[in-house]
Amino acid sequence: MYLISHNSKLGILKIFIFCTGLYLCSLILLAAHDQVVEIEVKGLTCSFCIYGLQDNLEKHPDVEQAEISIKQSKARIRLIPNATITVEEIREIIKDAGFASGDYQHHGHEEHPCETAPC
Repeated sequence: MYLISHNSKLGILKIFIFCTGLYLCSLILLAAHDQVVEIEVKGLTCSFCIYGLQDNLEKHPDVEQAEISIKQSKARIRLIPNATITVEEIREIIKDAGFASGDYQHHGHEEHPCETAPC
């Protein structure tokens, strides 16, 4: 049977706390880089609409994930860190899929208006 001294237990606890802190800091930094664009989509009527638009949006290399809601008539688009896609490009993808786009909200890097500059 191994005996661990009180000092060794404190050392192990300190290492555990330090590693946990590093992990949480990395999660915070990753979350800070999350960029999400929510944009109104007009003309969604069925699940095929959702699938088609989602597929077209997710083909773009800067789009990590696209969620489409018929009830809210919105697309929620999660971008990769340091994405360069603009809202105008997103609007073009929506238009090419056969829909119209409306108002949008950009969550993430506040320094970019996301209109014509990269998100």
